[in-house]
Amino acid sequence: MLELYLTPKQGNVGGRFFPHTGHLGVTPVVISGKVGTRLPEVCEPLGVKSITLGIRCTETAGNGVSQVLWEKKKVLLTAPDDEEYLEMGDWDSMFKTTIPVDAIDTARSTMCIPEYKVVWRMEVVIEHRPIPYVGTSIAKAFALNLHSHRSLAIRPMSPPSPYTLGSESYTSNITVSAQPGAFGPGDAFPVCVQVNPLDPHTTVKKASVYLERQMEVTNTRSVSPQSQHRLSSIFRPSHNPHQRLPEPQEIVLSRKDKLAEASGSNIVVDKSGTSWCQMEISLPQRHGKWDLGETHSTKLVSLSYTLKATVTLKSDKSRSSRSFSCSPVPIVIASTSTEDRAAAVKSIDSHQKKRHRSSRRGLYMHEGNVDVSDPSLGEPTPVYTSVKGIATDVKPILLPSNHPAQSQNIQFIFPSPPPYASKPMAVASLLNPASSSTSPSASTSTLPTPPPTRRGLDSEANNLLRAFQSTGRRISTTTSEEDEVQPSRSKQKVRADREGNDRRAEFATLPLPSLDALSSGLPYVPEDDRPRSRPRTAPIHSTFSMSIPPPLSGHLSIPSGTFGIGPRPMTSMARMGSDQSLSRSFEDRPGNEEGSFAFAFSGTNSPSSSKKQQ
Repeated sequence: MLELYLTPKQGNVGGRFFPHTGHLGVTPVVISGKVGTRLPEVCEPLGVKSITLGIRCTETAGNGVSQVLWEKKKVLLTAPDDEEYLEMGDWDSMFKTTIPVDAIDTARSTMCIPEYKVVWRMEVVIEHRPIPYVGTSIAKAFALNLHSHRSLAIRPMSPPSPYTLGSESYTSNITVSAQPGAFGPGDAFPVCVQVNPLDPHTTVKKASVYLERQMEVTNTRSVSPQSQHRLSSIFRPSHNPHQRLPEPQEIVLSRKDKLAEASGSNIVVDKSGTSWCQMEISLPQRHGKWDLGETHSTKLVSLSYTLKATVTLKSDKSRSSRSFSCSPVPIVIASTSTEDRAAAVKSIDSHQKKRHRSSRRGLYMHEGNVDVSDPSLGEPTPVYTSVKGIATDVKPILLPSNHPAQSQNIQFIFPSPPPYASKPMAVASLLNPASSSTSPSASTSTLPTPPPTRRGLDSEANNLLRAFQSTGRRISTTTSEEDEVQPSRSKQKVRADREGNDRRAEFATLPLPSLDALSSGLPYVPEDDRPRSRPRTAPIHSTFSMSIPPPLSGHLSIPSGTFGIGPRPMTSMARMGSDQSLSRSFEDRPGNEEGSFAFAFSGTNSPSSSKKQQ
């Protein structure tokens, strides 16, 4: 036999209800998942006519009468037109169905109370070839836990009018008032009872209020008047004087249940003799076997909720006290709490704000969301003529930091002079920035400023900008992110000074910028001849041998050459040599040995000097 299974897109079906998203009555409820069939190995494919997905809201009363309040069907698979059945084995397909917002106009929330229940049900039915003793369909159903989140429209209530009850000395004017609004499971609302006895010697001992639910099930099966009269086929209805009016709906079942109760003995009496008592009623949460229900009315059932108060009075003329029941006060009960309904409405506002925020241009450029008001994109692309006479294969000349200064001549020819006056850049300063300050007369040729390119971007750069914006990456106009990845300290090279002392090592700048930077329309930056130096605090990594050094050993800082960076000066604890290497260094070192120690001892001779004397 063909097996049918349903799997939700999110969540699992191990619980009592099938998962869904959305709030009934406020947002569309979306139900999605996967439906499939599995054929056992010993079975043959089954001829299937159609596979249908249906969602239905049904109410059922205690007398066995039920009716469908709302229904929706969706066909997932049908047999071809030229064939009656489709042979099916293993098959699966994704499904998605939606319950609209206006479905709550005719449907009701899921509830189960004594003698009445409302069920939301999702069912998948496979219509197949008739099988003896089996039938023509295979079905699998799941319940849906849907509750209305719509705020009920409540008419403004008129001020409560007092009414009189009791007799003789117990006659009193009583007023029961409750906070207006709709309340749901878990909510609490105050109720105030006001008693004004006509006899000043009568006092209020106690007051209590309870919430009552009243259910009335009606019989909708009415008989037409024409079928009850035998002569209705002979005489027309307008000529029949004995035609009876339609009978009113008959109430076949009525039930009342007490849901919550509150009492108070803290009675406050004002100067006029009126007694006040305020209580708070807490509605039960939605758990357990029975639900709280909601105020509604259909063709089958009518549910209403009322508040009933009871007042206990004591008179001086009587030894005992008497209790009086007040008239019921109607109240509206919803299937969800006030907090849940407010959260459902807030989810709509946040969703709309999120869509509005994503439609605007933010820091991150998304594909298909390029701002057309960008001046570089809105202006027409200017057409430039090629500049003749400029060598396009010239590359920046990179020289070592200790290279001697040399004079080199480079000539750039432009077709027209620059349209704006600017300070020319010296070629010598571009080639040898270190020697430009000391020997300014090395080269007299100057490099004119290139023509401005701020009129707009060329077609290639414009296409590159559009492609970069469509990738979704952030376009930064600063170098803050660049400095975080590669600090400016690591971008410059350390160059030793002419005396060979690297304690005041200046940072060498780039000898010559590239031609791409010259033609990109960047503003002119004057040369800065100020020395750049940093304290030599960070150690330069060196290779050390792992051995315990003897005390008072090592070399002082001795530069290896006049120019260039020599070996790193080391302290007495930095030389990690063995005893043999240490003694070998003492024997091979010529000259005075006292200059190689960090400290010199007066009155003692070194071992090497004693050997020489011998």
